[in-house]
Amino acid sequence: MSSERESQFFCSEDNIMLDGFSASAIYGVHIIHYLSQHPEKPSITSTEIARAYNIPYDSTMKVLRQLAKSGLVMAHRGFKGGFSLRKTAQEISLGDVVESIEGSIEVRDPLADTVGDGMIRASIGTIMTEALLTLRNSIKAITIDHLGQHVHNVTMAPGRITTQMSRSNNSLE
Repeated sequence: MSSERESQFFCSEDNIMLDGFSASAIYGVHIIHYLSQHPEKPSITSTEIARAYNIPYDSTMKVLRQLAKSGLVMAHRGFKGGFSLRKTAQEISLGDVVESIEGSIEVRDPLADTVGDGMIRASIGTIMTEALLTLRNSIKAITIDHLGQHVHNVTMAPGRITTQMSRSNNSLE
């Protein structure tokens, strides 16, 4: 039996704060998840996807174009056109989706070289690089299939959302 810890994401009413990822990246995860939940359909329209999660249509199209460009989804033209996954949900990680929308997760020093102490900035850079490497590895380890299987483990309470996570591999339990 694995030991568990709670992971909390703060929210107000229905708005969940997932600091660190853009709205587009979160939309991308929703879009990929939706496509993975409907394997019986050869393609799904952007309108259906947008309506399913109440994502603005323009944002849905923008994200779908990015996902197609990165090779995660395929666009189908014509009367019965729409979108489908190029890979299975077991082959697509949360990290794949986030990086296809936001690019590589990197540490960037916002200060000019003449500002501040170089040694302090180098130390901060090293610490942040290690933290981002841990984050990158964690989100690369969680597949869309895994995410979909464990959506039911999320409990919403006023002011917060709680999920059960395993300490051994930081994956959703």
